[in-house]
Amino acid sequence: MKTVNVSISGLGAVSPLGLTLDETFQGLLAGKPAIQPADDRICALIPGALVARVAPEFDKTIPRAEA
Repeated sequence: MKTVNVSISGLGAVSPLGLTLDETFQGLLAGKPAIQPADDRICALIPGALVARVAPEFDKTIPRAEA
């Protein structure tokens, strides 16, 4: 079996609870809900649909990692 070296350079999170690892962890500790009833037209077609949307202030562009 071939051995592969892996390097972890950091830890992060982008979630409905927050845009950073700390915000997400604090949201979990506070018992903050991350899901909500679906309120848009497409999801509303599914009975009982729940969504977990990322915060609206999330910038959808993610810079490419530099090697």
